[in-house]
Amino acid sequence: MGGKDNYRIAIFSGRLEDLDDWKREIESFIGAKDPEMADIIVGFAKMSISRDDLSSYNDKNAKGYFTLKKYLKGAAANLTEKFRLNKDGAGAFQALKNKYELRGETQKALLMSELSHLNFNENGDPGETFEAADELARKMKNRFDMDINETMLLTHLITKFHWHM
Repeated sequence: MGGKDNYRIAIFSGRLEDLDDWKREIESFIGAKDPEMADIIVGFAKMSISRDDLSSYNDKNAKGYFTLKKYLKGAAANLTEKFRLNKDGAGAFQALKNKYELRGETQKALLMSELSHLNFNENGDPGETFEAADELARKMKNRFDMDINETMLLTHLITKFHWHM
């Protein structure tokens, strides 16, 4: 009973809002199992020309496919089924990202909606508001490479709160 085997990863079924957390978890999990396999799955390592390297690449890519498949269900699992015959973990992972990662304007609109729903409640726990603003700032920076800090978001929230009073 090794400690690694007891690690629990959520199973991804295709809910858009679950992808980021699941993707981070599965990348970390595969990276801990085998960093070379993780590089193949996320697309850092490409197929090699050398026969020995190709065999290693194919083996790790296949193991990566079956590892991914174990943590998928429903629509997400069905999407990767076409990669089963050639055991292409890198292709399956890319297909998941292409299908489920929100792009450009759609993602921006969702984040702006999230921002507009953040509320500063003077009777509530200010730590929760700061935490929510910090998380939103992190998402915006990661997804759009925008330098947005939580102070700007908090200023917006406080101004919005006073405007509604």
